[in-house]
Amino acid sequence: MNDAESLSLEKENWQQQLGPKVSREHEGKDRLTFLFLWLFTIAVFARPEDIFPALAPFHLTFVFGACAGLTYLGGLLSGHIDLQWTPELKIVLLLTAWYIAGVPFAYWRSGSFQTLMHVWLKTFLIFFLLTQVLTAVERIRKLLWAVILSELVVTSISIFMSSRAIWVGERLLGFNLGILGWNFLGIAEALTIPYIAAIFVVRRSIL
Repeated sequence: MNDAESLSLEKENWQQQLGPKVSREHEGKDRLTFLFLWLFTIAVFARPEDIFPALAPFHLTFVFGACAGLTYLGGLLSGHIDLQWTPELKIVLLLTAWYIAGVPFAYWRSGSFQTLMHVWLKTFLIFFLLTQVLTAVERIRKLLWAVILSELVVTSISIFMSSRAIWVGERLLGFNLGILGWNFLGIAEALTIPYIAAIFVVRRSIL
């Protein structure tokens, strides 16, 4: 048995032990929240409004993110969804409290406050929702495939189309800065490649 088969077997054993238990508790209860988070992920990584400017007024990332939050809140208040106090959530909550406590002592208070409100808290909201709905291996796999396929779309367009044709400011510059250049596409690729490698390793060989 090679390393890839060993990892695949360990993954299957872990999924059999933990996956069914979690799925029975949460199956169907937060499905709508997961759907909106899945669409939010596609909107973030595929950037459809950059490719089709007519979609920009719809603010897809905001709409999908807000819908995910509202559906989760509705399920939580109605008792259909249980709050999951994961270790990761507790750590990020402590970091958030530390951030808030440090704002009054920051050198640039207004800038720190704006970063807290417009960057940190938005990121925390999505992170919180992910910790609540990614309760099964299959859901994690679906989300990773959404990221990978979205990046495939963006990468293909950046290669086969003129980069200037899809410029939005300087956000998407194609490959003229290098495959891992300091731009949105390069950063997204650098974050995505490890997930592609992980999925490739745990899959059974076709040979």
